[in-house]
Amino acid sequence: MQPSSTPQGPVLVTGGAGYIGSHTVRALVAQGRDVVVLDTLERGDRSRGDGVPFVKADIADGRAVERAVRRHGVTSAIHFAAYKAVGESMEQPLRYWSNNVAGSVALVRSLLATGVDRVVFS
Repeated sequence: MQPSSTPQGPVLVTGGAGYIGSHTVRALVAQGRDVVVLDTLERGDRSRGDGVPFVKADIADGRAVERAVRRHGVTSAIHFAAYKAVGESMEQPLRYWSNNVAGSVALVRSLLATGVDRVVFS
């Protein structure tokens, strides 16, 4: 296996204060990776962050995402910032579409604008 030609900088974990995101943050930290969490805290808990840098922002806020990426030297992202309650999604489909679809598109655009082209979407 060839070593990566891209330097391993910090990983941005969106939704990193949520349940799944926070477990991913812990696993990355245990592997010795630098991590930056971006979360609105709408459904997350900042105390789950294991002391990693934290940015309170929405994935759809392009300026905030770009600022966080540049400030922390982020080189890749793992995207967990999505709503997932099935019943609620049936009652509020536009809210879910706005966050899960439009928000994800805005996030990827912001990442690409800052040179981040390695993204895991879950």
